[in-house]
Amino acid sequence: MSNIRFEGALWYAPIQKLSCTIVGVGATGSYLSFLLGRAGVKMMYLVDPDYLEAHNLASQLYPMQDLNLSKVAACKKMLTNYTDVYTIRTKENRIEEVPDLLNSSIITSTLD
Repeated sequence: MSNIRFEGALWYAPIQKLSCTIVGVGATGSYLSFLLGRAGVKMMYLVDPDYLEAHNLASQLYPMQDLNLSKVAACKKMLTNYTDVYTIRTKENRIEEVPDLLNSSIITSTLD
């Protein structure tokens, strides 16, 4: 359990019931998804059509081993390895419709 230190905090139980959609998991979105996962969010929907390239490594929270993966695949891998997020849905292409996105408690746009 990666966030055991937060048990007992007033905000901890409510945040576990939240779902989050992050559109753009590059520089800002990779860090935001990690921090929300560590804080206790249990469901995330990640959207980004881009792939991880070498020039991304300086500003994004991904290791060199993830080069050429889609950013959502790299983000899902990171969340699976280092957080307690138990449901991670991904979309590797541009958003054409938004119904699923509107069901999230938190929706962020971290596009460049």
